[in-house]
Amino acid sequence: MQSSSTKIPFTEKSLDTILLSMVLHHLEKKQQKEMINNLVAYLKNRGRIILIEDSFPEKTNIKEYDKITQDFLKFKSRDKKRILYFYDWFGNRLMRNRENIPLFYNYKTMEEWKKIFEKYKMKQIKSEFIKENKSHPDIFPPKAILIFQK
Repeated sequence: MQSSSTKIPFTEKSLDTILLSMVLHHLEKKQQKEMINNLVAYLKNRGRIILIEDSFPEKTNIKEYDKITQDFLKFKSRDKKRILYFYDWFGNRLMRNRENIPLFYNYKTMEEWKKIFEKYKMKQIKSEFIKENKSHPDIFPPKAILIFQK
């Protein structure tokens, strides 16, 4: 168990790349800001943060996705976030019995994540909403991969 939910044991400007997978939505808004601020400080110039989060685009052509994803994308943003809350609770509490994971549920759209990281002088260089992938059913939508560069 690490001693802080927003700091990692590295020195400033020492990392080229940070992979942040399925973490930020488990932090309170203040902690999200602290975490992002700290991570940006750890990055070298032109360093990158690869963010993988349960997320979705605000606007998209839903016809390019599988039926289940299309159905999900038809919901209002608030309802999509509620569905994500359920997925997370179900996966962490019932399926994996992870009692130590905080369930604050601060989900953001892909566009909201972009705006937040831009406040920390990070530029988005890649953004992808993950489509259904039958060869990797454990990586199911609605997930996004966003890459930011310092």
